[in-house]
Amino acid sequence: MKVTLFKMEGCGFCEETTKALKKGKIPFTAIEASDPDHRDHIYKIEQFFEDTRYPKLILEVGYSKSVFINPQKGKNDNLTQLGDNYFEYYNSVDEIIEIIKKHRDEIQTFS
Repeated sequence: MKVTLFKMEGCGFCEETTKALKKGKIPFTAIEASDPDHRDHIYKIEQFFEDTRYPKLILEVGYSKSVFINPQKGKNDNLTQLGDNYFEYYNSVDEIIEIIKKHRDEIQTFS
């Protein structure tokens, strides 16, 4: 499983998430929302969810399944599945870690 964390500089919640991922020994790649090399991708994610809050995470699970983790109460927070893509929503850092562990454990069960 590959974890990508999209975060904003100066965002306390983003920093808490980064610390929790490290503490949980969950490997991840962090991308700053202001990084011009990723701006198009970040813009698409923000437009899709109609939400500019952070952090946002993408889990690449296996070959075709992706899990998009976005803050709860965005305008597009009623999606659960679209093709092989799953959508999860959080209200706390603990919920982010629980979502990641759930999908990680799911992979290990089938490996």
